[in-house]
Amino acid sequence: MFQTTTAILLASAVIAAVPSSARAQSTAVPPTIQEKVEVVATRLPRAPHDTPSSVQVFTRDMLRTLGATNLQQALTLAAGVEVAPGGDGGPASSVPEFWGLREFDAFLLVVDDIPWGGAFNPALATLNLRDVERVEVLRGAAAVTYGATSFVGVVHVVHKAAAATTRYLDIRGGQYGSGGGSIDFGIPSSGAWKSRVTLDGERQGFKDDRTSFVRGHGLYRGAAVSATKKTWLMADVNVLNQSPGSPHPRQGTALSSSVPLDANYNPANARIDETRLFFSFGHERQVLENARWSATAGYTHSGQNIFRGFLTNIANAANNATGFVETIDVNDLYVDTHVSWPKGERVEFVAGGDFLFANGEGKGATFTYTVPLSGAATSVTEPTTLNLDSEARRSFFGGYAMAEFTPTSKVRFSA
Repeated sequence: MFQTTTAILLASAVIAAVPSSARAQSTAVPPTIQEKVEVVATRLPRAPHDTPSSVQVFTRDMLRTLGATNLQQALTLAAGVEVAPGGDGGPASSVPEFWGLREFDAFLLVVDDIPWGGAFNPALATLNLRDVERVEVLRGAAAVTYGATSFVGVVHVVHKAAAATTRYLDIRGGQYGSGGGSIDFGIPSSGAWKSRVTLDGERQGFKDDRTSFVRGHGLYRGAAVSATKKTWLMADVNVLNQSPGSPHPRQGTALSSSVPLDANYNPANARIDETRLFFSFGHERQVLENARWSATAGYTHSGQNIFRGFLTNIANAANNATGFVETIDVNDLYVDTHVSWPKGERVEFVAGGDFLFANGEGKGATFTYTVPLSGAATSVTEPTTLNLDSEARRSFFGGYAMAEFTPTSKVRFSA
C-alpha cells in the first residue's frame, strides 16, 4: 500500500514560440477554441460525440491544468474509471479500473497508435505523459483494430506533433526526497522534416519505508508532412529503477494489527529495474481518388531485473518471508496497414489488417529469508543459480473493415 506524496512545485516555466507580430500587440488575444478529436474508436479522426462508442478526451490544456504527470492524475475526471497507484508492477505502476473491473489484462493501453505492452500486459510503469497532446478513453469492449481486443476499455495516449514549436521547462520537488525536471522543445527543421524532443528525469519517494523510484526518459519524434503524404518516426528510451514496498498483510477479513502500516518486508537490496527501448515508423499517403493508405510498425525491447520478497508468516520466526529473483526479456512487434476511403460526402469505408507478436522469457529462483515484523532493513544474499525458466510467445493476426453512412448531420450508421 503506497501513500502518494504531496508535491511542492518549485518552479515551472512555459516558453512559447510567438510570432513577432503577435508580440507587438498590446491588446488581449482572443481565446481559441480547441476541438476534441479521437481516433481510438474507428481509426478515423472524429469528435467524441460523433462516434458510436463511449469516448472521453482529455486535451493537453486540461492535463496541464491538472498537473498530470501519471495516468492516475490524467484520468481523475474520467467517468467510470479509477486508477490506483502502485500494484504488482512497483511504485511507479498503477492499476486502472473500468466500471468496477480491476484486472491488468482487461484493458488495452495504446501510445501513438501502438499497443504499449504488446501482446502481454499493458506497460503502465514505463508510461510517460510528457508533451502529450491528448488522452482518449474508450469505455466498453473494443474491436480488434489494434491487434488484440480489450474487455472493458482502451486508453490511447497521443503525443504532440513533431512540428510543434512550443517549449516547456518544468522543475518540481516534494516530500520524501521527491523531485524532477523536464524539458520539451522542437529541433530546428531540416527541409520538410520536423523534429521534437522530450528529456526528463525524476525521483519519487513515498512514506512507506525504503519505497521509491528513479526514472530517466528520452523521447524523439520526427515527421515530414505534405498535402498528399506523411512520414513519421519515433524513438523512446525509458530507464526505470524501483525500490518496491510491501502489501500490508491480512488476517482473516481485516488488515493485520501485528505489523506497522508502512513497514517494508522486502530485502534491503530489493529492486524492480527495467530498461525499455521503443521504435516506431509510419507512412501515410493519398491513393486512388481521395482514399488514404496508412502503414505503421513498432518494435519494443524490455529488459527487467527483479529482486523482491513478501512476508508469508506474520510472526517473528525463522524464514517468515519468501522472495524471488528474476530476469525478464520481452520483445514485441506490431504492424498495421489500412485504407480509409470516403465515397462522396455521406459514405466512408475503412479496411485493414494488423499483426501483433510478442516473445517473453524469464529466468529466476525463489528463496526464503527472515525479516523482523518491525520491517527493519535486512540484507539478503541473492541466489546465484537461476534454475527456473519460463517462455511465452503470442501472435495475433487480424483483419477489420468498417462502413459509415451519414444520411443527415444528426444520423450516422456504422457497421
